[in-house]
Amino acid sequence: MKTTREWIFVAVLVSAAVGAALLQAGDALSEPVQRAAISAPMTASAAAGNGAAAAVVQINGVPLARSTLEQAVAASGQPDTPALRAAVQERLVTRELLRQAAVAAKLGDAPEVQRAVEQVRVDTQIRLYLERELHPAPVNDAQVRERYDASVAELGPVEYKPSLIGVVDEAHAREVMAMLKTGVPFDVVARQKSLAPSRGVGGELPWVSFRTPLREGHTMGLVLPLAQLLTTMKVGEVAQLPVRDGIAVVRLDAKRPTYVVPFDVAQGLARQELQTQERNAALASLVRRLRDQAVLTQ
Repeated sequence: MKTTREWIFVAVLVSAAVGAALLQAGDALSEPVQRAAISAPMTASAAAGNGAAAAVVQINGVPLARSTLEQAVAASGQPDTPALRAAVQERLVTRELLRQAAVAAKLGDAPEVQRAVEQVRVDTQIRLYLERELHPAPVNDAQVRERYDASVAELGPVEYKPSLIGVVDEAHAREVMAMLKTGVPFDVVARQKSLAPSRGVGGELPWVSFRTPLREGHTMGLVLPLAQLLTTMKVGEVAQLPVRDGIAVVRLDAKRPTYVVPFDVAQGLARQELQTQERNAALASLVRRLRDQAVLTQ
């Protein structure tokens, strides 16, 4: 189970800002197409190595290799259509124009570029080393079924949908409650006042379910007092919960009978979680071995 600080439910918010200049050039594309075009190996040396004869277009004399376009289209993860190819090609052309302009501005030796090159070099070395040396234990079908059954066994008859605002003390909790009483929407208050990771989504937390009687460590990542509180609340009710690091202002948004995802649907995720666990275990073992062999000096 994933846990954070006592009053915070884990909420992972992913934000990516890739190639801002490219994202504003031409018609908007879906993120997979943008990423594919941005990550394609379109450099002058790489393109020249493929030869102008294999190019789909030349940009100020630098060929865009057909193989580069093919790789970018494949990497987009979208159906290969003429429209997709045209969009990806336009992105690659834009990328090459920007690269040429940066070279002309003599930015190739800029400290930021050198640091980025070194970072890519190190990251690639580490990735190749791990591919060679990391050998996580395989995950079999029986383990997948066991993980699924264990997860289902943790579920109770009811699912709860909470939202949470985390504050540091009673004074801030009173301020939050006063705003709510005046009609300010819960999600607005959460974005303004909450210290919890879920503030970016208005305090909203995922659906959770617990077997009764409730036990520590069996509450889907919530601390036991919060799980106990949810089981006693009415839909729409707001309550405060003192916790170690402050005050949690909690609202029960909805509840419903628990829906158990069938094994055939859930087994892929269960397998992926187990594989991640095995990989993390193998990585931890490898790092311990390296540290045991290392000489660290202050």
